[in-house]
Amino acid sequence: MNVLLVLAAVGIFLFATVRQPENQKFLKQIFTSPTPTPTNTVAITQNTPTSTPVSQNNTNSFRIDSLIYANASISSKNENALTLTSADDPQIITEWYKAKIKEYSLNTRSFVQTKTNGNVNNVLVASNSSDKISISIKRKSEDSTVFVDVSIQTY
Repeated sequence: MNVLLVLAAVGIFLFATVRQPENQKFLKQIFTSPTPTPTNTVAITQNTPTSTPVSQNNTNSFRIDSLIYANASISSKNENALTLTSADDPQIITEWYKAKIKEYSLNTRSFVQTKTNGNVNNVLVASNSSDKISISIKRKSEDSTVFVDVSIQTY
């Protein structure tokens, strides 16, 4: 019986509240307001892969010219590779290229330095999600010339 009294009291309160003119105006605004429409539109494009690979020009964040060691002579050069010779110590050349690789902030690096019976073979490789630099620094024990091969690969 108490529940019925409470429900009756709530019903009378709501009826009286809704009947007041200022509340009727507010309720009318709520229920008759137009639905807002979006003002911004987003275009969605879909890339379709080609059936054959598309050749890309050298779009590296670095250029092959920036990988030319200063005290070296250029034996050959193209857009993605170069061969150099130098009379400098192979270790100095290797350290210069290590610093260059770090300068590019390439996140995957492998530096292998080998010196056996005076023969030097240092290989530096670094990459990120779109580019790979490979550098080979070689000198034979009986030779004073250091050979440097540099290549850039874009994925």
